[in-house]
Amino acid sequence: MRMIKSDQVNNRLPAVRISVGVILSLLVLQFLMGMWLNLFATFPTISTSFGMMGIMGSIMAGGMGLLIAHMMSGFLLVFASVAVLAFSAYSGRTDVVLLGIAGLALIVLAGISGLIFMFSGFQNNLYSYLMAVGFIFAFLVYSLGLFISRPYAKSTMFPSTASQDNQLS
Repeated sequence: MRMIKSDQVNNRLPAVRISVGVILSLLVLQFLMGMWLNLFATFPTISTSFGMMGIMGSIMAGGMGLLIAHMMSGFLLVFASVAVLAFSAYSGRTDVVLLGIAGLALIVLAGISGLIFMFSGFQNNLYSYLMAVGFIFAFLVYSLGLFISRPYAKSTMFPSTASQDNQLS
């Protein structure tokens, strides 16, 4: 296994930080759309006999454009999470990779829960709750990822003793 030098890791971290910043921005947008839908939208009552295409058709016909935007944003979040994971893997830092994996898993949890909530006819609130849990923990994980993906700082607070010895002589 090839070791990655500290300078190489530091050169790869800006891509991780930028992609995490994009994810956090998308998560804020996703939150705002989801809260609008939760508070102000009237969801169609859908029986299970409609099936998947019937549900999608009634959503499109019912003027639920924001719900469709919310769903598309969720798919974009999944793709962006995969990109964050790829950049994290390229960085060579295990802690950043683990947070990338956790973030992707939480985004997928939120997305699948949202789809199941929709297919339940917007009736099973457990899946709405799981969607919110996946969101909030993904936001926390990616925020932590932004914090820990800072480049290793070279401390000047405690200069080496060798340089102090040279100054004393």
